[in-house]
Amino acid sequence: MTAGRRGSSQHKIRRPPYASIASSFLASKRVRGLSPPAQRVLLWANAELRFKPPPGKPRLLLCSRIIPRELHMEKATLARSINELIDRGVLTREKPAIRPGGPGSGGGAKAAEYDLPQRRPGVSLGLSADDTRLDGAWQVPCEDIRAVVRNLNDRSTLVLRVVLAQHRHENGAVQSEKVKPVTARSVVDAYAGTPNQMDIRKAERGLKDLEGLGLVRLHVEASGRRPSSYWPSGHAADGLPWKRKL
Repeated sequence: MTAGRRGSSQHKIRRPPYASIASSFLASKRVRGLSPPAQRVLLWANAELRFKPPPGKPRLLLCSRIIPRELHMEKATLARSINELIDRGVLTREKPAIRPGGPGSGGGAKAAEYDLPQRRPGVSLGLSADDTRLDGAWQVPCEDIRAVVRNLNDRSTLVLRVVLAQHRHENGAVQSEKVKPVTARSVVDAYAGTPNQMDIRKAERGLKDLEGLGLVRLHVEASGRRPSSYWPSGHAADGLPWKRKL
C-alpha cells in the first residue's frame, strides 16, 4: 500500500508559480488611470512577486537591467512607471536602492525592494464606492504573464486590461454565463475621462493585436452599424488546470 502511494505521488501535476490578480482591482479607477507602460510593469511585477521568499530574500525586485529589455522600454520609462505605481498606491517601496559604498551597502550595490500590498491576504483592494465589483481573480502561471506582457504595445495593453476585467471562477477561468463581450466602443467608454482616452480606430487595432496573440477571439462579426465583439481567449480566459472551477 505504501509503495503504491509513493508511486502515485510521482505523477502529480507540477504546479508552477502563479499570480492571482483580483478582477475588481483590474477594473478599478486606480488601474484604469495608469499609463500603458505602468500597466505593463504592474503585470510584470505580479509575475515576479514571491509569496514566501527564501530567508533573507526580498518579495519583489524590479530589475532596471532586465525589465527594459524584456518590455522594450527605456530605463527612464521604467523609473517613471514605478513612481506612478507608487503614487497610485498599488506598489510600495519597502527598501530604497543603495549605491556601492553607501551606508549599509557592505561595499556593494543593493537594489530597491518593493511589494504589492493588494496581493497580501486580508489587505483591501482600495476600491472606490463606484468601482465595479467582479467575482474572482485572473490566475495565470507567472511565466505565461511574462510571455503575454513581452508582446504588448501601448494600445493592446489598454485593451487587455478591459478584457481581463471579467467575472471569474475560483480557478481564474472566466464565467461564461457572465462574460462581457468586448467591443471597440466598450474600450473607448472604459477610458473616458482618464488620461488614456482613445478613439474607436485605436481600440479596434488593439483588439486585432490581442486577437493575433490569441488573447481574444471573435464573438460576433461586425454587420452594418453593429461592431465586432470579442471574448477573452487563451491566457486571458483559461484558469489554472489544478484548481477546481467553482
